[in-house]
Amino acid sequence: MHCGGAGVEEYLIPSLVKSKIILTNGRILQGPEVSDHAIALLLSITRNIAPYLKGIEKTKLSRPIELKDKQCLIFGLGGIGTLIAEKLKAFGMYIVGVSLEIIPNFSFIDEKYLFHDGEFKKKINSSDVVICAAPLTNYTTKFFNKKIFNLMKKNSIFINISRGKLVDTNDL
Repeated sequence: MHCGGAGVEEYLIPSLVKSKIILTNGRILQGPEVSDHAIALLLSITRNIAPYLKGIEKTKLSRPIELKDKQCLIFGLGGIGTLIAEKLKAFGMYIVGVSLEIIPNFSFIDEKYLFHDGEFKKKINSSDVVICAAPLTNYTTKFFNKKIFNLMKKNSIFINISRGKLVDTNDL
């Protein structure tokens, strides 16, 4: 049985899990498009695209934010998170990667941390951009909550391109 999307949580009912049916998904297929979308979201924020499209006078817009030499923490370095890291490195960003699993050595990731060791929390307060691309698990459900948001820089940009349940929207 094949699911065209990346998420298959809704299909993981006990009878299917215990059966001999093999479940596959389109995880790798969507990586380039979702990572492009994350970059588009970041550029729309840093280049004031939304206010501009709403007709706000150019003189009232804040100066665009240059991405070069800014630090981006990417939470989740699966296929999508890795593609985001590679693309943002081309903008001259300093990339901090956080993963649930061991992270291969990539030249475009400057620092890497495992989710379980908690060391990355020291880096979240110096990150200009935080992008969530992690899978939804018992560990990550509502991970981005008041405690984590309070660790972030006051003017940092937060982008979640993962499942909504990773973010406690009331705390956001």
